[in-house]
Amino acid sequence: MTKEDEGRDLSQLIPFYLNGTISPADRARLEKALPASPRLLEELAAARSLAALVREGASALSPDDGPESRLHKVVARIDALRTARDDGD
Repeated sequence: MTKEDEGRDLSQLIPFYLNGTISPADRARLEKALPASPRLLEELAAARSLAALVREGASALSPDDGPESRLHKVVARIDALRTARDDGD
């Protein structure tokens, strides 16, 4: 496996790393590679940011909303939060 293939493979583990469903062996591989890979660190930061936006967007939901309504509310909330964050940079 080339270094590029290994990096791609490890980047696919990031969502599992963030939600705690990664295997101990894969966690160890990813954590070992992170300090040496700016690209992996950037991907991890982006995934964390996206997860935070989704959590914040989901907080605007009501249990009475249907699936389509919930989706539209989450997307609108994420867009508003992203715009606010971009304007603050």
